[in-house]
Amino acid sequence: MVTATGRRVAPWALTADMVCIEDIVRATSKLCRFAGHGQRFYSVAAHQVLVCQLACVDHLEGSVVARCALLHDAVEAYVVDVPSPLKHHLPDYQRIEARAAQAICEAFNLPHPDAQVWDEVKYYDILAGYMEARLLFSPVPEWVGDIPARFLTSGVAPSICAPGPAEWLYRQELRSRGYLPPLEYVEDVCLPPQD
Repeated sequence: MVTATGRRVAPWALTADMVCIEDIVRATSKLCRFAGHGQRFYSVAAHQVLVCQLACVDHLEGSVVARCALLHDAVEAYVVDVPSPLKHHLPDYQRIEARAAQAICEAFNLPHPDAQVWDEVKYYDILAGYMEARLLFSPVPEWVGDIPARFLTSGVAPSICAPGPAEWLYRQELRSRGYLPPLEYVEDVCLPPQD
């Protein structure tokens, strides 16, 4: 497959050197959550920002939990988002996704995908899904659970925006955590390798 920056990658055999933050930003800001079934567009990039913000209610901004939360769905830039009920019936997809997740962790110096920190990230991911579903579906789906009060009073909320603003939102969050250079640097695009 050819990515947004023109790199050729094999998603089924993704390696750390194939991973590019710019590709992740561009792709996840255009991928819609909930397989596009919400009442409005809501991007995977905006979701990752929300999960990171929820993690920061309980953890320091620069914590490993916050860093992992911000990139927890980066794999979807390479293997797209498959809804959980369907994903459980696709063992080959699960193996490809796990390999891609390992490559992304290596590329960004994050803990191995099996590390306990990812269980904590999953907690914030589920909470984000509950918050998002309350805004994107009517009636609210039966799987949506309660949200602890500390998150409701924190001021953290989903940012419902189109793909362009979602890309900007994700870039800002990545810049604030050092994954992208400051705005004065234009070279935050990963260029394809030169032959």
